[in-house]
Amino acid sequence: MKRAAALLFALAQAAAWAQPADPGLKLRMSEVELGATRENLSKGLPDWRSLYLEGAHYIADRQTLYGGVRRTERFNKYDTEEWIGYYHPLAPTWTLLLEGSVSEQHQVLPKGAAFAQIAKLLPYGWGLNLGMRRSEYTTSGVNMLVAGAERYWGNWRAAYTLYSGRPDGGPSAESHRLQLTHFYGERSSVGIAYTFGREVENVGPPVGILTSDIRDLTINGRHWLTTDWALTWDLVAHEQGTLYRREGFRLGLRYRF
Repeated sequence: MKRAAALLFALAQAAAWAQPADPGLKLRMSEVELGATRENLSKGLPDWRSLYLEGAHYIADRQTLYGGVRRTERFNKYDTEEWIGYYHPLAPTWTLLLEGSVSEQHQVLPKGAAFAQIAKLLPYGWGLNLGMRRSEYTTSGVNMLVAGAERYWGNWRAAYTLYSGRPDGGPSAESHRLQLTHFYGERSSVGIAYTFGREVENVGPPVGILTSDIRDLTINGRHWLTTDWALTWDLVAHEQGTLYRREGFRLGLRYRF
């Protein structure tokens, strides 16, 4: 879900650079990224790690096909996840997003998930979005409502997102995400996000799905080294109630062609 939001954010920048200044130059409409994450957990719990490969192809303005594969290790359990998503313009100011994912092992990740979101562009740099995600785990499922607002001005973007998750047979829980991003250069950016509230999460066996208080601070960026190569990165500090605290990073290498 946050992955889809991040891609929607990247697509907002894509229109500015998809067309070359020189009509004779070749269009670069696809990107691929290889990366890894590592997070250290408190209370003597095993580290989290992952490797991922993802890509996107920009078909036209607000029309993009993307997907990827990720190998994840959490609590000494291994999952492989594949996902695919598609953005489609419904009208000049309306965009539809559809995304699905599957995990063969589904020990900590959902065995299957589906996400649908609609976004509306408004005057003066404003935008609104509303979506629903259904995640199926081994023993239960979770429905999540996602609603957000954003605004672009100058070299800045600010956004707010509400997540309301409800496990099957249980009460709902809400969390809030605040984001601020600064753009520099032609396509590079650096941002900060703070999430707080209560969240429905699968913390792995033997606990499984639970609802707990969370706080999360993430600093992220994308820096283009050349016209075609970029470094992407995250720094994360996350508190999952009284269960654990995890701190770590993500580092990726992105290629545009």
